[in-house]
Amino acid sequence: VSQTFLNFELVEEIGRGAFGRVYLARQAGLANRPVALKLTPGTSVEPDRLAQLQHTNIVPIYSVHQANGFQAVCMPYLGRQTLVDVLRETRRNGRLPRSGQELLTTVVALHSETLAIDRPPNETAAKSAAVSIRPCDLAPSIRSRFECSSYVDAVAWIVSQVAAGVAHAHERGILHRDLKP
Repeated sequence: VSQTFLNFELVEEIGRGAFGRVYLARQAGLANRPVALKLTPGTSVEPDRLAQLQHTNIVPIYSVHQANGFQAVCMPYLGRQTLVDVLRETRRNGRLPRSGQELLTTVVALHSETLAIDRPPNETAAKSAAVSIRPCDLAPSIRSRFECSSYVDAVAWIVSQVAAGVAHAHERGILHRDLKP
């Protein structure tokens, strides 16, 4: 964190797995946009395989970079909350949501967090304002699906979306053994 890897400023570690770490990073070469940057030692064929997958329910790969014995996979930053966070919040409330709308309210409340990343002090005053990062808003069709469904139907729909993404990968000969919540 606070270091630069190629053209990416590593802002915060947001995930860790057996083979690498994922950082919230700022991509200096493209409007200082926020990205998720997965750093792993060495190289692998994973990015080439994943880049073949074009599906709504699979996070796309923007680019792959190699330097200093590391491989970096650049992907869109879609927010820091996961299904685990939604489940934790639901349990904290002491009961399951009664409707898809109530589940949606929990998701939106978790995703409404804004992260401000301060730019380096040597930039001009116009550029020194914090960069606000908000996860993508839910599409109206998804909002209406949740608003009109029961909790069970909303959860079943989420699981069906995950299954559709995994099926897309399997149909292309890619077996994903490390799904993240």
